[in-house]
Amino acid sequence: MPTAAYDPRDEMVVVLTGDIPEAAKTPSTQPAIYQLVGESFERTLFAVQVGRTVRLVNKGRDSPNLRSKQIASVAKSCSPLNPDVNCDFKLSKNLEVVDIRAQGNPHLHGRVVGFEHSLFAQVNKAGNYKIEDVPPGQWKVRIWYDGRWLGEAEKPVRVPKRRGRHDKPVKGPTYQLPNDFAKKPGK
Repeated sequence: MPTAAYDPRDEMVVVLTGDIPEAAKTPSTQPAIYQLVGESFERTLFAVQVGRTVRLVNKGRDSPNLRSKQIASVAKSCSPLNPDVNCDFKLSKNLEVVDIRAQGNPHLHGRVVGFEHSLFAQVNKAGNYKIEDVPPGQWKVRIWYDGRWLGEAEKPVRVPKRRGRHDKPVKGPTYQLPNDFAKKPGK
C-alpha cells in the first residue's frame, strides 16, 4: 500500500484574539480527556486551556510507561497507564507544549498545548473548526501549528449579533498551506 501523504490539519489550532471576555479566561472545572487508543493517542496534538485538568485515559489493552520531560509527575502517576487508571495534570503557561512519550515504544507520542483562554478550536480532517460561545464583535484569527503561529499577521473576522435561535455560521478567513504541506496524489 502507498504511504499516505502527511496532513498537518490534525496539529493545527485556530485561536481568536481581541477583547477576550472574563468567562473565556476561566478554565472549565471538567477535565479535558486525551485518549490513548491502542498504541497511539487519538490526536497527535491536544489543545487545552491553561489551568484546566488534562486527563489521560487509556482505551487500549496495553499499559504503556509514559514519560514527559516538561511534567515530571507524568512518569510518577501515569506509569504504567493501565486501562482502568486515569492520569491528571495541568499546564501552567500560555503556549506551553508538553510531549508525552512511551518508554520502549517510540511511535507512541502525543503533545498537549495550552492556550490562555477558551476561544480556540482544533481543525478536523475536513479542514473545519468550530469555536463555541464567541461574543459578537471584531476578532482576529490566528493559526497555531508546530510550535509557532502561521502566516504574517492575524486575519480579521466580524461576528454579528445573534438574532433568533438559529445562528448562521460566520465565514472565517482561510489560510493557504505552503506547497510543502499541500496534499499530493499518491501512487
